[in-house]
Amino acid sequence: MRRKAAETGDLCYGAVVVKNGVIIGWAPSSVIVNRDPMAQVGMEAIRDASAGVLVSTSRSCPMCEGGGYYASIERIYAANTVDGITNAGQPQMTYYR
Repeated sequence: MRRKAAETGDLCYGAVVVKNGVIIGWAPSSVIVNRDPMAQVGMEAIRDASAGVLVSTSRSCPMCEGGGYYASIERIYAANTVDGITNAGQPQMTYYR
């Protein structure tokens, strides 16, 4: 999904929601392409699913964590750290500091 997001001209993030070992929601980043600051991968993936586990290429922001809470997401796993995102050339995420 990171590759798909980057190929469309968006930030290289992606996320899936998994329940009982099955992907029930997924999304590449579409914030830039759709000009929608709410279209972050966590929010987009949980729109397709309720409950389950959210797995993202990066740490979820407070908005995505809140959306996960209201969608009954059981856990949120991040495959990268904020420093890893910054080192990969992504914008600085100051709200984690």
